[in-house]
Amino acid sequence: MAVTKSLSGAPSVLKNADKALPDCPFCTVLPLTRPKEISVTLPYAEFRLTPVSQQRLKLAARHNLFYEGQPAYQAFYLHRGFIKRYLTLPSGEVYLIKLHQAGDTLGLADLIQGYHGSTAQTLEPCTVCVIEKTSINGFLQAHSEKSAWLFRQLAREIEELTRKAASLAYKSVPARIAETLLMLKDACGVKDPSGHTALQLQFTREMLAQLAGTVVETTVRCLSRFKTQKYIEIQQRRIYILNENVLRELAEQG
Repeated sequence: MAVTKSLSGAPSVLKNADKALPDCPFCTVLPLTRPKEISVTLPYAEFRLTPVSQQRLKLAARHNLFYEGQPAYQAFYLHRGFIKRYLTLPSGEVYLIKLHQAGDTLGLADLIQGYHGSTAQTLEPCTVCVIEKTSINGFLQAHSEKSAWLFRQLAREIEELTRKAASLAYKSVPARIAETLLMLKDACGVKDPSGHTALQLQFTREMLAQLAGTVVETTVRCLSRFKTQKYIEIQQRRIYILNENVLRELAEQG
């Protein structure tokens, strides 16, 4: 089992480090040496050693990858785990923008505007690749043909934000909650022995309300209605999708 150094300098064991993760698209697109996987014991915003072109970090649960308003110098590729990205409204309420899963990129659009427009926090232990802005800029200047992949990621971020805004503006609360449940099913759903899909992560009512853009009380009433109508089942804070087709119809009708 591999042993690395934590930020304090003490050795720390990386579980599953002997099972090397495949290269991420950044590793493939950018001509960099394979990143060294290291364990981070501080929030990433406080992680400032000597600048390097690429790092692969193992982050514990509830670590902040970046903060809203923080200058953006890196992009991130999520290898393993789940990360929530959210805004803090002037009222102090939290608005959850997206739940990121393995294969997602974070921070590409922020590199263009120069600062992070939201906060990203891990929900469970995560592994991310970190790419410095200077590395991306330098390589794209020399290899413009490789820019297509990066532009596709940017377009995907913009499209997702546009859909989110349209959903909040035009869809009813039940439709938004149905849409949120389907999104979570795609992100972290696993089939149980009965053939139904269980959400792998346990979500609080507050987090579901933040994802749907509504208040907790309304979310609770809507989930209770879905449960009564046999669309979903809730056992020990875990949600099971019983009737995906009905939820999808509800989400699409708005």
